[in-house]
Amino acid sequence: MVFGTLIVSIIIVTLMMSVTHVQALNKIGPVPIPGDLIPHPNTTTQDTQNLINTVNGMNLPEGIANSLVAKLNAAIGYLNSGVNTAAKDSLNAFINEVNAQAGKNLTTDQANQLTKAAQIIINSIP
Repeated sequence: MVFGTLIVSIIIVTLMMSVTHVQALNKIGPVPIPGDLIPHPNTTTQDTQNLINTVNGMNLPEGIANSLVAKLNAAIGYLNSGVNTAAKDSLNAFINEVNAQAGKNLTTDQANQLTKAAQIIINSIP
């Protein structure tokens, strides 16, 4: 009987120590994961959709807006399929068209804004 009580006491103390340890870790915060194991939320699709919204909000001529949005929609399709190289190619095509329209159907500021946003998305794609 004493032996059984001793075993139960050891188990209870061990559990209490484990709970205390977990609480201490929670107060410290998450332990960083080294290297490429750090999880990053995939926001490139949402960022590309936000860029579409930006283009649509610029009141561009319909043909220009449609052409730019088509390239961004293609990039989203490739991102969703995991074809990252093609997604980057579509975003680069978008940048090329934006640069071609700078000073024409796009102001320089608009072109810079769109180019910068697209480049940030490209840089975030693995």
